Amino acid sequence: HAANETAYEPVGRPINNVQIYLLDEFLQPVPIGVAGEVYVGGVGVAPNGYFKRTALTEEKFVDLPESLRVFGKNNNNDFTKNIFPKNKNPKLYRTGDIARYLPNGDLEYLRRADGQVKIRGFRIELGEIESAISQIENVAENVVVVREDQKDNKVLAAYVVMKNGAAVDGHFFKKTLKNKLPEYMVPMAFVGMPSFPLTATLKVDRKKLPKPDLTRNELETGYVAPRTEMEKTLAEIWSKTLGVPNIGVNDDFFELGGHSLIAVGMMARIEKITGKNLPLSVLLENATIKSLASLMEDDKKVEKTWDSLIPVKSTGSKPPIYIVHGAGLHVMLFNVLGNFMDKEQPVYALQAKGLNGETEPLDRMEDIAAHYVSEILKHNPIGPYAVAGYSFGGLIAFEMAKQLKAQGKEIALLGMFDTIVQPYITKKMDTRNTRQKIADRFKKTTWDIANFIKNPKPNYEYRAYNLKKRIERWKYKRLENPKLNQKFNQNQNQKFNQNEAVDFLKKVDSANGRAYENYKITPYDGTIHLFRAKEKRFYLKDFEYLGWKPYCKEIIVNEVGGDHIKLFDGKNGEDFAAILQRCLDEEFGKRDRCLFKLKTG
Repeated sequence: HAANETAYEPVGRPINNVQIYLLDEFLQPVPIGVAGEVYVGGVGVAPNGYFKRTALTEEKFVDLPESLRVFGKNNNNDFTKNIFPKNKNPKLYRTGDIARYLPNGDLEYLRRADGQVKIRGFRIELGEIESAISQIENVAENVVVVREDQKDNKVLAAYVVMKNGAAVDGHFFKKTLKNKLPEYMVPMAFVGMPSFPLTATLKVDRKKLPKPDLTRNELETGYVAPRTEMEKTLAEIWSKTLGVPNIGVNDDFFELGGHSLIAVGMMARIEKITGKNLPLSVLLENATIKSLASLMEDDKKVEKTWDSLIPVKSTGSKPPIYIVHGAGLHVMLFNVLGNFMDKEQPVYALQAKGLNGETEPLDRMEDIAAHYVSEILKHNPIGPYAVAGYSFGGLIAFEMAKQLKAQGKEIALLGMFDTIVQPYITKKMDTRNTRQKIADRFKKTTWDIANFIKNPKPNYEYRAYNLKKRIERWKYKRLENPKLNQKFNQNQNQKFNQNEAVDFLKKVDSANGRAYENYKITPYDGTIHLFRAKEKRFYLKDFEYLGWKPYCKEIIVNEVGGDHIKLFDGKNGEDFAAILQRCLDEEFGKRDRCLFKLKTG
């Protein structure tokens, strides 16, 4: 087992007239010892694929890549001999298996390719988790699966067969795996079994694995029962929302499998039952029932949760960074930055005014920025300051930096998280004539079509997301306009009551839209750190600087993973946190070195 770390047996070499190719996602050969997907070629592969099953044929049968086409009997690579006849269009069959070549030329099977799953943006190899569990003492067999016993709540569950019938200690397993795997790859539940149910072909029948029953040994904390009425009420709501019984007051919402989508429904239930209206962001620093109940029992604290300045991670000795919300308005997505940035790095977020429905939202960019600046100055009156914004929030951060500089404050870092500036789409800055508008529209349409053909699935997801937001905004504008609303409701003889019918989130979004439309961008006397998404989903005239070059002295470009709406998803968020931390350390480090030189002469 020590010599064969995957604990799989080699399957040998291909038979005569059969070629085996181990290829990466770009259909290029992988080196010896590196895992790749198994493709089969040769005379046994049907040239026309499956009979009358076009979709499956397109999925499983691929053209032999040009780089692998070697005509003749000899090939320097013994493992990729190719004796296909010349002038043919040979096919490869995609098996869906992952394997690697050993140094002696044998093929070693590792796992199925469909063992890769996606949970809340993280791409996870189930085989990698199984391998880590197999190294724990007394583990005989294990299987890791994704469960979705609660709607919209996917969790990892590990099923374990122990040697000599030993019990499975979920707490010990979790603690051990956290030293070997990222936290998002540690299963939430561990289920001990005497043996696994098998299919007729003697494979583990995953459909028959039982639903995990989360018990106290699955969690890091010991069970502490709810004591106050508020704690009991919250425990009941959390249990129903998360599908976890017996939640203690010290159990962490996120460790229990909670995330922003679940939090939306949970907060709605809390308001319905308790009458307390809370923002999602309250969970960032109150992720236990004990902490949340304590806050909810104090009306002044509840009122303060709607302040614009929200602590994502308030502890740490480094200068804080202040991040402005995007067009989606909530700041829960910045939680990943708080989790993966340096443990000494405080992170604060700024949420929009008016989300509680009790204060009017601001609809001028200058006013929004001034409000956020005042919040920051209350918290940190001296500086220097690191401010950043995501998408629409980048424009607010840009205006904030200008206002802070006008007050004589020092800006250490101004960050744009994939914020695009296209002056011609705002009312005050569109100077194009009709011909220029038609030319721009043609370029955009041509680029969009080509990009969609190149990457249909992610482009479809992005455009569906945008279309949904546009429809919601259009519906709200109908309700916001008295004439349109009166026409809409004329058969019911109803008059639109803005206070009763308007969704506060959409009201703030509409105000932000007006602020954006009417904002006239003027240059900033400083440097911008541009965090640019690697994957492009929409046409721009300036893909390099996203339109910012005329508006600042210098731009430092940092390319980050994902597209515009997936910057903080899963591994993208983890990588983003590391890049942002590096930039902060560099900029504050430069300032400290300058101060040291001044002090020492």
